[in-house]
Amino acid sequence: MFVDAVLANVLVFAVGQAFAWLFLRTGRFWVGAAATTALWASMDCWLVQRFLLATPAEGQQLAVLILQATALSVTTGYLWARLRKRLGAPVRTDRFRQGTAELLQGKLHAAESTFRQLVWSNPWDVSAWISRGDALRRLGVPAKARRCYRRAAGADANGRFADLLAHRVKQLQTPPSTRHAIEPHGTELVPRPVARQPKRARKAASGS
Repeated sequence: MFVDAVLANVLVFAVGQAFAWLFLRTGRFWVGAAATTALWASMDCWLVQRFLLATPAEGQQLAVLILQATALSVTTGYLWARLRKRLGAPVRTDRFRQGTAELLQGKLHAAESTFRQLVWSNPWDVSAWISRGDALRRLGVPAKARRCYRRAAGADANGRFADLLAHRVKQLQTPPSTRHAIEPHGTELVPRPVARQPKRARKAASGS
């Protein structure tokens, strides 16, 4: 663990903090925040043990281990996510169209699976997170849908989807009994057409 390699461990800390900042900057707030907290806590603990308390090397190992493991995890996590995004980019459009078609056709489980694959390939895909949340909401899983909308809001660094996400969250808060009837093969934004009354009933209602 190179407890005595001060400069090397400082460099490890700097690299880990840089990738934690990249997570924060690109909307993965909790990943970046957790990594930043672990890095600073372990670094402070190690420096205090080493330079203020004169703790033996064996006593410094835990703090250094946490520092190095956190830096390695956040660095490899970010690079692996970027690699998945790059590899999935050529088929992203086709998969999104497939998931949208499944959602419109009422194939909610298939749509949720398709959009889950998309957000695994690209954790920063705001549209895929929203669509997965839509599928989960219509499947009656509001807690997971809310998490998807929250992930979408985090990845939407420019706020382009803020109004749409606010609408989706409001739909989660609306009691099911007060929502518009939905066509089983349509989108959730298209209300069911009102059934027309028989001709005799319309005449009776008009008094003619």
